[in-house]
Amino acid sequence: MSNWKTGTRLQSGRYEIDKVLGYGGSGITYRAQENPQGNFVAIKTLNSLIQNKEDFSKHQERFIQEAFCLAKCNHAHVIKVHHVCQEEELWCMVMDYVAGGTLRQYVNYKKGLAEAEALKYIQQIGSALTYIHEQGFIHRDVKPGNIMIRKSDMQAILIDFGLAREFVQDKIQTHTNSRTESFAPLEQYELRAKRGAYTDVYALAATLYYILTLQLPFPAPFREQGANLITPKQHNPNISDPINYAILQGMELRPKNRPQSIGEWLTLLKAKKVTASKKRNLRHSRQAILNPARKEHLELAIVSSSSVNQSSEKFSKSSLKETQTAQNISKIVSRSNSEIDYKKLE
Repeated sequence: MSNWKTGTRLQSGRYEIDKVLGYGGSGITYRAQENPQGNFVAIKTLNSLIQNKEDFSKHQERFIQEAFCLAKCNHAHVIKVHHVCQEEELWCMVMDYVAGGTLRQYVNYKKGLAEAEALKYIQQIGSALTYIHEQGFIHRDVKPGNIMIRKSDMQAILIDFGLAREFVQDKIQTHTNSRTESFAPLEQYELRAKRGAYTDVYALAATLYYILTLQLPFPAPFREQGANLITPKQHNPNISDPINYAILQGMELRPKNRPQSIGEWLTLLKAKKVTASKKRNLRHSRQAILNPARKEHLELAIVSSSSVNQSSEKFSKSSLKETQTAQNISKIVSRSNSEIDYKKLE
């Protein structure tokens, strides 16, 4: 099996492949024209790499789960699935075609967002996550690259439910430990762990951290080893104290210390001020980072070889490679998309 080429007709000619929109670790998304209407749709299926694996059927099973999970969703800020179908051996889902770019692309183009604009998108995605949690699912891969900004109305749309799983709040469950470094909480590094809405709270808070600072936060495993999370306000002094505090609360390492729902965390974003005791906690956090005598101090952009050796006992080699890359806290090079007129996106 191979990827579909431009002009390939699916479902007895109902859809005609126009071009590839995106290619991920397991999936590929195409833009296609729907006949006879002539409108564009997005069609996602498994890519050729996965199609040729021995455990293809297992991947296809997960893909079908994602498709029907999404098909049940009806929310303004969740990508809409119109049709789940099978084309020969391949299952695929037909979705809304969102003309625009990802939040990551948009933020990098603008070299960071003002707080008000960033909060608009976060609140929209927060609303989407609250909705899918009510359906009994957690997303598990919230990040700027999985949020589309629709060019026509500048609304945020949550996409890519490939890691979404059913959950029971605080129940120990077995899930794959797939994740995105810097945005995944500690519990996602374990096959069996308690999971809940707070798992997505961490990722959404990390997303806000990134779009306000253009910096990747320290990955959870390094923080577990002693690296303190650099406060977003240290990267960007224009961030208000309440937003700075809300991000840090949402990114608490221990699930029990985070807000337990998206709604609870979004309430923190609306706070007018931070209490004196909370400010003291923030100062102590900054001092821990700036004081090199502290045992847990790590250099900002350097991971010591001993840290890597210790972490290798706990995490896979592939995870380490990703984590080391994410650990180099630096400006992320903008990724331009030739198909998007970003000036019109503003």
